[in-house]
Amino acid sequence: MKASINSIEHYPVLWRDVLKHIPQTIHTMMDGTLGHGGHAKLILNAHPEIRGYLGLDRDPSVIEWFQTNPIDRLVLRQANFQKKNEYQDLIPENGLCCFLLDLGTSQNQLQDPKRGFSFLREGPLDMRMNPMEGISLLQWLSDASEVQIASALFEYGEEKFSRKIAQAIVKNRGQFQSTTELAQIIADAIPWSSKRESRIHPATRSFQGLRIQINEELSGLGQSLEQILSLIRPGGRLLVISFHSLEDRIVKQKMRAWEEELYSRSLFGPGEVIKKSLGKCMPRNAIKPSDEEILENSPSRSARLRVFVKGEA
Repeated sequence: MKASINSIEHYPVLWRDVLKHIPQTIHTMMDGTLGHGGHAKLILNAHPEIRGYLGLDRDPSVIEWFQTNPIDRLVLRQANFQKKNEYQDLIPENGLCCFLLDLGTSQNQLQDPKRGFSFLREGPLDMRMNPMEGISLLQWLSDASEVQIASALFEYGEEKFSRKIAQAIVKNRGQFQSTTELAQIIADAIPWSSKRESRIHPATRSFQGLRIQINEELSGLGQSLEQILSLIRPGGRLLVISFHSLEDRIVKQKMRAWEEELYSRSLFGPGEVIKKSLGKCMPRNAIKPSDEEILENSPSRSARLRVFVKGEA
């Protein structure tokens, strides 16, 4: 199958850098957030030696989409990359050459009003990446306390007016059903002076915080990165694309810690603690989109790519 960038529905973010930083020769790799396969198509085209491209996505609509849009050498599995038990049987005995994560919401999810991810499109307040799991956003907002709502907005959305917004949401319970109605309540709760000075929609941070809360995106990210590293063979690579500082901070701290992993020489009690690197960040800092990429694909503006090369055993 030949797939050029022009044949893909939308530009996968940082695609040039992803192609540059995956291993030169790959036999098996895993994509933990497959989406509609933007990165997968380009990687498979550039690497005919790949025997199996293992694609995961927690969204059942992704699996359905590939039933009518198949890709050669792609092995599909509906699974959450944070739950290793859902896909561990796919991992070869000698480990993976590469593992790719493109965190956050896909453009396909954002553009589908029925999913409830976007305040720009009227739809039900759902926001679940897997609609078959957990509870919808509307149900959560109906059950959660004002303190819990404010906490999600502040911690996950970095919204400084989290308390005012949470108070408004609780006050208006039963009076909103759609994304646009919730967005209006949020906007009305924010002081006019702040809205006038801001360059983003007043509901942006709140919707981010609520989405992360509903999908538990950050609660297990650090631990799941540890599990993923254990699935990669020595010399293999982990590539993680994030879109906001909360995600990137977790990825950065984890990879930096791996560079100077501490362990004890004694197996039976306190012993000499020495440093043993598990690998190296390549490059040291996050890779950002070029001006050229931002022009051709504006959603990539906030994307950051971090690459970790696992050391030899």
